[in-house]
Amino acid sequence: MGSIRPEREDARAEYLGAARSFTSALAAYVATGVPLFPHRGGAELPPWDREHVTVLLELHAALGAVIDTRRSHDAGRRHR
Repeated sequence: MGSIRPEREDARAEYLGAARSFTSALAAYVATGVPLFPHRGGAELPPWDREHVTVLLELHAALGAVIDTRRSHDAGRRHR
């Protein structure tokens, strides 16, 4: 009978890698200063440039990876 320990270790490593990627993507988002709200007293939303969109898409993907890898890790713990 094989051990599931290597699978759990892989799932943990994948989650930690995803968490690090998310942290980096979040830092890039903060550094870019993506405008999310109208300027004070303004009705129009400020435009996003190409860099804003790129950073938001990377943040979205990184958060999805954190969720997916954590769910896989947790599912492996339940099947021990």
